[in-house]
Amino acid sequence: MKKLYTFILLLCLQVVAENDLIIIEKRCVEDHLDPPQALLRNKWARKCYPDLIEEIDLYERKKRPLYALVQHVNGSWHGPTNPNDSCDGWIRKAFCLASCYPADQLVWFQQGYVPINVAVEAKLDNVMTLTKNSTIDEPKFQVLPIKGYSRSIWDSNETILTFKTASGRQMRVTTNHPILTADGVMRQASQIQVGQQLVKQNGMPDEIIEINSTLEFGKVFNLSPNSGNPIENIVVSQGLLTGSEHYQYLEEFNSLYGRKLLRRMVDLDPQKKQ
Repeated sequence: MKKLYTFILLLCLQVVAENDLIIIEKRCVEDHLDPPQALLRNKWARKCYPDLIEEIDLYERKKRPLYALVQHVNGSWHGPTNPNDSCDGWIRKAFCLASCYPADQLVWFQQGYVPINVAVEAKLDNVMTLTKNSTIDEPKFQVLPIKGYSRSIWDSNETILTFKTASGRQMRVTTNHPILTADGVMRQASQIQVGQQLVKQNGMPDEIIEINSTLEFGKVFNLSPNSGNPIENIVVSQGLLTGSEHYQYLEEFNSLYGRKLLRRMVDLDPQKKQ
């Protein structure tokens, strides 16, 4: 019996240790930058904060690069993105990145659909993603380890877009959240309009019948699978295909917006065109 208890204890310690490897990054809630803007902010910050150069270099080399969040003495959070701008009055507050889901949004993990805030607190370590050989009409899913999560530094006002679809689904995201449309193209939420179609978990199109914009106070969250493949960074939220946070702050993913990522079988198999 003592050996059994020892084994269980060691197993629990192993699970805790593995979960501790999952990184939860801080999300800038006042100043959202895309990857090119983030690099320009950091170039400016190197000039203005020479004592932070090593720290900035370290954060930029991370797989999930961070940028400097700054605030002006007059209260403004919209810091410079021009390396030649003046340093006067700007105070460095933190290093952080972007993130998208409100707390109550359900994401498909290995355990099933879980609210994103619950998953972050529990540090769930696996998420369901598309496989590399998926098509829109034949999506295939796999379990992938989670590299990390992002979470707002503190509660703040966020502009949230609520997409309502013909099938009755409802997805709520921030304006720069990556979403896959039925033509296989990844787009930012703010670029999608009523009448366009999203993609359900089973590959079927789902027409948007309503989009509402609201200002909500709270934290938002996101995650990144441990994969550098764009298709394997497509996850399922509220039964719809969306992109991971890699599409927001990795330059090589950010450049994929507006490009066709997934095709239908009829596009891939010449025999099916006949």
